[in-house]
Amino acid sequence: MKRFFWFFAGMLAMVSFVSCEEEVNNGETEELLRLEAYMSIHYPNLQPSATGLYSIIHEQGEGEAPQEDDYVLYNYTAMNLDGVVFETNVYSTAYLNNIYTATTRYVPNYKLFNEINLIAGLYEGISQLKPPAKARFIMPSSLAWGGGLHKGQGPYASVIIDIELEEVVKDPEARETEIIENFLTDYFPFGIQDTIMRDSVYYLEVNEGLGDYFVKDNMVKVNYVGRFIDGYVFDTNIESVAIENGLYQSGSSYLPKEMIVESSELIEGFSLVLKRLRREGSATVLIRSNKAYGATGSGNIRPYEPLIFDITVVTEYDEEDDNGDDDGADE
Repeated sequence: MKRFFWFFAGMLAMVSFVSCEEEVNNGETEELLRLEAYMSIHYPNLQPSATGLYSIIHEQGEGEAPQEDDYVLYNYTAMNLDGVVFETNVYSTAYLNNIYTATTRYVPNYKLFNEINLIAGLYEGISQLKPPAKARFIMPSSLAWGGGLHKGQGPYASVIIDIELEEVVKDPEARETEIIENFLTDYFPFGIQDTIMRDSVYYLEVNEGLGDYFVKDNMVKVNYVGRFIDGYVFDTNIESVAIENGLYQSGSSYLPKEMIVESSELIEGFSLVLKRLRREGSATVLIRSNKAYGATGSGNIRPYEPLIFDITVVTEYDEEDDNGDDDGADE
């Protein structure tokens, strides 16, 4: 009886597997038939590459095509074969297609070129371009998101991606330096003092405050606003600033943030600033990427991106507070 049970279970699993495989094959077959029909109507003379990518290059510049270790700066708009735009980093396109969100940063993508192979069709397509360039790439799902879901698009969906390749960056650190220098020239039109920069942190404004300087392992309460050089606010613990910049979340607590100097939770540059401040101190600083999120970036923060922070020390903790031997720090 037991042998029969396991035999039956095995046969059932095999039938299920075959059924799923047939469903996958049918999905891909139907997709490719639809893609073929679309191309025969819109681009009847266009031939695909060996992988199935269709390329329409509208403009080709005189720069160098990207190599594996280069960074690329590009705009993109993705749509399905019905022309429905479901993803873009272009503000006007997002707004016109009703996919704009206040929490999205609409600036050119900036990525290490060999990381774009997360979408194989995009990697193959951009490798053909010399900036400044504009192109359209039409690809089957096997070169995009396959059988998965993406931005409301179902499995086995062919994709159209319009690309504007602005720049191929071979020295991202030099590019960051140029961006910072241009910003500082605008911020300090009457000249920059050499002492403004300490250990990759530029002190744009500073009021050191009162008492002793903070040191490693001190716990401090601060209010802060984090923004990019273009003024886009990406993080804050101040409620009014969060509301104004579309970052407000009803479940979040907008109170002074407790931070431990040189803890792993802080980027190195932030701790360096705290160590230059004292009680009731404040500073507006620009932090180079090597003291922030470096070559990888994080979320909306792009690789090699300098950050600006407004930091105000609200209070500091004293170990005696935890023992009940002191009245506590003022809020």
